[in-house]
Amino acid sequence: MGNFIYSIFGALGYTHPFHPVLVHLVIGPVIAAFLIALAGWIWNRDAFLRTARHLTVFAFILWFFTVFMGITDWQHFMGGAPVPAITAKLILAGVLFLLLLATILVNRRLPVSSRIPIIFYTLSTLTVAGLGYFGGQLVYG
Repeated sequence: MGNFIYSIFGALGYTHPFHPVLVHLVIGPVIAAFLIALAGWIWNRDAFLRTARHLTVFAFILWFFTVFMGITDWQHFMGGAPVPAITAKLILAGVLFLLLLATILVNRRLPVSSRIPIIFYTLSTLTVAGLGYFGGQLVYG
């Protein structure tokens, strides 16, 4: 599957990995959910808290595609070599999956005005910061 995707895009002149482009589709909404929820908490705006919930669902959906392409890139460009930074990223990606799922489930049970989800938004933001760190280690380390 991966080779098919890379051969099509390679024929068009795009020979780079896809994962570095896609990570922003997960990291952006996770950080935005944290910041918007924080603003909603500070200014007592339920609309902001609702937006944070929507962003979490968006990040959760795109998590699957981003992780799939990360693993595909790793197999294609690195032959699946046991690289410590990738091992850390795989673990943190699993943690992020659990945090996003927990956030969605908690948000379904609590009223929009609840401040409890800010804990999950914070933990998710710290997790994507760790993912970004180890991604940077792969590129610049």
